[in-house]
Amino acid sequence: MGKGWINNKYMILLLIVGAVYFFLKYLSPLVAPLLIAVLFLTMFYPTLDDIQKRTHIKKQFLAVIFILFFGILIAVGTWIIITVFMQYVPTFAGGVEDVQMQLHVWIKDCCKGVEDLLGIEAVYIENLIIEKVDLLVEDFQGQVLPQLLNHSWSYARSILSMGGFIGITVIATVMLAKDYDEILDKVAADTGSRMILEVVVRVIKYIATFVKAQLFIMLIIGSLAMLVLGVFGVDYGVVWGLVAGVLDVLPFIGTGIVLIPLSLWELIQGNYLQMTVCLILYIACVLIREFLEPRLIGTKEGIYPVAILVSVYAGLKLFGVAGIFLGPLGLVIIQQVYKAYRNYLDVLQDMD
Repeated sequence: MGKGWINNKYMILLLIVGAVYFFLKYLSPLVAPLLIAVLFLTMFYPTLDDIQKRTHIKKQFLAVIFILFFGILIAVGTWIIITVFMQYVPTFAGGVEDVQMQLHVWIKDCCKGVEDLLGIEAVYIENLIIEKVDLLVEDFQGQVLPQLLNHSWSYARSILSMGGFIGITVIATVMLAKDYDEILDKVAADTGSRMILEVVVRVIKYIATFVKAQLFIMLIIGSLAMLVLGVFGVDYGVVWGLVAGVLDVLPFIGTGIVLIPLSLWELIQGNYLQMTVCLILYIACVLIREFLEPRLIGTKEGIYPVAILVSVYAGLKLFGVAGIFLGPLGLVIIQQVYKAYRNYLDVLQDMD
């Protein structure tokens, strides 16, 4: 009975999916600092170990140095992003009326073209579209912008909460670095724990490799996009390039979320050079990712791109915006746990 239940692959897969969902939904927020500490040490522990052998500095102190270094990089990057954003928001807000007038002209030209082509009067459609555009712009000016600029207390609370989270993560990393080898030895001594450890290590190593690769690709594409859009005079080109670089981490859509609508907007304005630049830049970003990703990540772990797309959609439905990352993460965990289960079945068959 028990052995037959264990051999039921579909039942086991269903249980694995349920367990992973429960972990990501309810347990991972509670132990997130520890998980990040484990991920950090997995990524840099070989380096810490090598430096310790050469300098005889304890790993926990080296971990603090590494954390401070990356913390400074993140802080400087965040400061630059906020500074650029705050510089462009007033300009963007003041330019909304100019955008509105350009839309009026473009709508009138389109309706005039339809009227000349089909021989039907398009004044009613023109007035209707312009009215809707004006309402949209008024709502944006009266509601969206004030809400963005008037929630300072909410932003302050979020920053304080993030500071506490970072502090706990740093402490967990330092404490774990001290006893990392001993913990691994104790876990590896037990057969069942060793199987779990193998799965955890494979998942963490894959995530660590994936994160490092994505950060590097994001840096390359973001820098290229900011440079190209800025040099060719695209309005707010540096900001759009930065946003494109960050969003490039999203599977399949990536920089297209920014560059394709931006190219359409440049077409509407009659800036054909900038439109062409945006399209060529988009193609270049796609090619760069296609070239770098396999070389940096290596194995795809047998996960098809369509499965990643479905996992992103499922993650959004189950976890909200965080599901963009939790969905693919859950898919990797499910795949690795199921692979360990299949290996366990093979061991049982060999024993029989």
